[in-house]
Amino acid sequence: MKKAATNPVRILPLKEVRDRIPYSAVQIWRKESAGDFPRRVRLGANRVGWLESEIDAWIAAKIGSRGWRPFEEARAYARSLKLKGSNEWRVFSASSDRPADIPSSPDQVYKDQGWASWGDWLESEIEAWISSKIGERGL
Repeated sequence: MKKAATNPVRILPLKEVRDRIPYSAVQIWRKESAGDFPRRVRLGANRVGWLESEIDAWIAAKIGSRGWRPFEEARAYARSLKLKGSNEWRVFSASSDRPADIPSSPDQVYKDQGWASWGDWLESEIEAWISSKIGERGL
């Protein structure tokens, strides 16, 4: 039996983290060691990465709620794009087409402000169906 698809976990390499945050590798290491930055995930002997959701949440905490569109306006914008699912959202949000006041991880930024699911965010029947199946199975 196939398992319902879930939101993919994305691990960012150092280069992508540095593209999002204006710190050197040494500054990131120092902040991480001090407990002021998300902890890295060891992927192998010489490879590490950071969870994108934790990096986005860290950025959101640093800037507070300023700068993000209110949830209802951001959701209306996301729905206007007519994307078919969270994977299409991730591709779009990584592009230069995403407005700066729309978060790349709205599920993290808006989790306490009305976030329900990717199906609700995108008004996507596919994502809504997946969410309902996950809910039915208690996953």
